[in-house]
Amino acid sequence: MTGPLRQCGAHMQDERVLEILEELCRRLLITVQYETLENEELRIEGGGCIVRGEHRIIMDRSMPPSHRIRILARELGLHDLGHIYLPPFVRELIEREGEARLDGQEP
Repeated sequence: MTGPLRQCGAHMQDERVLEILEELCRRLLITVQYETLENEELRIEGGGCIVRGEHRIIMDRSMPPSHRIRILARELGLHDLGHIYLPPFVRELIEREGEARLDGQEP
C-alpha cells in the first residue's frame, strides 16, 4: 500500500496507540491535558508534572498524534507497569521511550 491510503492507515494506527496510552494513564490516575502551550516567544511540547499531589501530563493540543504518543510513552516509562497487561508493541514503545529519556535524548 502506498500514498494516502498508507498514510491514513498509519494515522489510524497512531490514533489507536494514543487511545491505549490515554487509557493506561486513566488506570494509573494520571490526568492527560491538552492545552495551547505555544506563544511567540516560547514553544513547549509538554511533559509530566505533579499539581497539588495529582499526576498530570500536559501536552500542546496542536501536536500530531505521533508526538503525543512519544510524550505519553516517555512519561509512562517512569511508572511500574509490570502488573498491567499491555499489548507487546505498546510495552516495547514505552520501554524504548523511557530508555531514551534516561539517556538524555529528546522525545
